[in-house]
Amino acid sequence: MVRVGATALLLLLGFAITYAADDYLTSYQKGAYLIDSNDCANGTPLIQDAMKVAPRGNSQKSYFPTYYLAICSLQQNDLDTAEKYLKQAEAAGIYFSGMAKDFKTLKDQLKAKQKEPHKQKVPLIVVVNPANSINDISMSDLSKIFKGEKQTWADSSRIIPVLGPANSTENQEFFSVVCQMDEKKVLDLWQGQQFNGTKLPVIIDNKEWVLRYIYGNAGAIAFYTQIPPNPQVKIITVDGKDSSASDYPISN
Repeated sequence: MVRVGATALLLLLGFAITYAADDYLTSYQKGAYLIDSNDCANGTPLIQDAMKVAPRGNSQKSYFPTYYLAICSLQQNDLDTAEKYLKQAEAAGIYFSGMAKDFKTLKDQLKAKQKEPHKQKVPLIVVVNPANSINDISMSDLSKIFKGEKQTWADSSRIIPVLGPANSTENQEFFSVVCQMDEKKVLDLWQGQQFNGTKLPVIIDNKEWVLRYIYGNAGAIAFYTQIPPNPQVKIITVDGKDSSASDYPISN
């Protein structure tokens, strides 16, 4: 009986390892593809899932995920986290893999960023129409709104995403941090969704008119810097954090 029990246990353990390896490969491949496509928002959770089920003792399954997490951290200008992941990938032996050249390039990009002069972060404040009942929004919902994936408010009224001048510093930072894509890719995404009835965001060439548009349109939402005193718009928090908080998630 003891031998049968031990054999059964070994078989179960073998199946568990096999399934874990399958789960790892599925999550890793999907996550890597999304991150290679500049979609860190959806790729990062998959890579993190892969790390949870990565078979022990396999260094490749350590450095591949950490390399991709470093890419996304660098895109978000989270240099400390990017450095941490790169060190983990290097310790696991990525320099002896076929990804060594890409790894070195990413490491050089991090070093260049670290040498850039430190500049004070300016928060990108999220604003809506005063009649909107929303007081806080998650980064996830904010990303979905500005990628055209979420189109209605809780009361089923239409959401109107509003952008300031194209290629502005604010746009570049917002899309990089919130959508984890560049401005062109986000707008291309919107264009591709038009056949589903998705309407393009409103683009206002004069930044000073953005707040006026928000005030005059009930479903509008935008991000802005340097909100004037007593604005005729409603400022909302992001992930429960006010723009004055040190860990406010959107800053340029």
